[in-house]
Amino acid sequence: MNTTSSSQVQILSESSLIRFLSFALRAEVNREIDSMLRNNIIEPSTAPYSSPIVVVKKSDRSNRICICIDYRKLNKIAVFDPEPMLQMQEIFSALTGSQYFSKFDFCKGYWHWQVPVRSEVKDLTAFASPDDLYRFHVMPFGLVNAPATFSHIMHQLLHGLRNLRNYLDDFLGHTADWYHDGDDFLFFFAVNVNEQRIIAFLTEKCCYLNL
Repeated sequence: MNTTSSSQVQILSESSLIRFLSFALRAEVNREIDSMLRNNIIEPSTAPYSSPIVVVKKSDRSNRICICIDYRKLNKIAVFDPEPMLQMQEIFSALTGSQYFSKFDFCKGYWHWQVPVRSEVKDLTAFASPDDLYRFHVMPFGLVNAPATFSHIMHQLLHGLRNLRNYLDDFLGHTADWYHDGDDFLFFFAVNVNEQRIIAFLTEKCCYLNL
């Protein structure tokens, strides 16, 4: 993550105030933080600045929460990554003639792909919980360049696979006939297993369709 100057980073201290959380919500936040600590996603921090958390209810009917970080102050001084994002119109156009579709959804794509944060800028990802201060080992949601970084990785991984498309952490396989359905998926998985990369999908969000 690049910033315009080290002195400008200090404005993050203005956003370190902890927002009020109810007792019940606080307990849920602590459980989520404990889970991130166990999975080596975050670690305790002593950074002189931080960003506040925002608690969002997940839309999957599980009543679970998602901890988001309000990085607006940091994003204002970050150097923007112009990595092009695939447009939905391009994806729909590429599906012409396809009859078999397989959809896969990454489980917390950014974290499970283990996109590392450089040691010298980890403090910039610091956030304040009701009980402590933490920072990220891997790229968190909320950073202005996080989607572009993840998209760049996907472009590299899917290069040359004509029947695989992605929009951020959603994958779509498409073919015109049953015989070739899954060929690119098998190649994709074989390459990533060989490279010892971790791939995790949300099974409840994966589906298959034959038109």
